[in-house]
Amino acid sequence: MYYSENKDDLIPGFSILERWFGSDTWCTICSDAEEGDEDSLELMDNVADDLTSLVFHANNQSPHSRIEYELSKFQKLIEDFDIE
Repeated sequence: MYYSENKDDLIPGFSILERWFGSDTWCTICSDAEEGDEDSLELMDNVADDLTSLVFHANNQSPHSRIEYELSKFQKLIEDFDIE
């Protein structure tokens, strides 16, 4: 879904998702949620909703501005959690 025919040519937005879902922060949130931490569970639900919305708009050829808006939610998480 996020790769073009040439695997080295990433579709825009992939790096944002890769940074968030590949971060130690996300791993910690997942671990905390498994332990029953309510804040982590709520954040995971919100992230799942945001990802579902992003996929929906990407699959339904929504305007580029809508895709950017959906990706901006993940960029904000990266900034809020100081992920490099």
